Amino acid sequence: MSIRDPEFHTIQRQRKLDTPTWLQSDIIEVATELVSANWKSGTRIRMLTVTVSGLVPPDMVAQQLTMFDEPLDDERSERQEKLEEALRVFSVDPKGMRAL
Repeated sequence: MSIRDPEFHTIQRQRKLDTPTWLQSDIIEVATELVSANWKSGTRIRMLTVTVSGLVPPDMVAQQLTMFDEPLDDERSERQEKLEEALRVFSVDPKGMRAL
């Protein structure tokens, strides 16, 4: 990830995920953590670049679990991402919605 301020000062940070992913939400979570940890809140950003590599298709991901881990529901996560994307297209904030 690269962050550039209005004076063209740039910082770059990276993080490798513990497990392969194809989910947008995983990438957004890590990018958000990197920005929060490395950029002072309220400081203007001229450019924010997130670059990913080593993405894998869903059928190529295998989970290595310990005795105490529960399997992740990647299919549910993928459906949730598709729903949120559809809501963004129609300018609906999924975080502001309430379940009935």
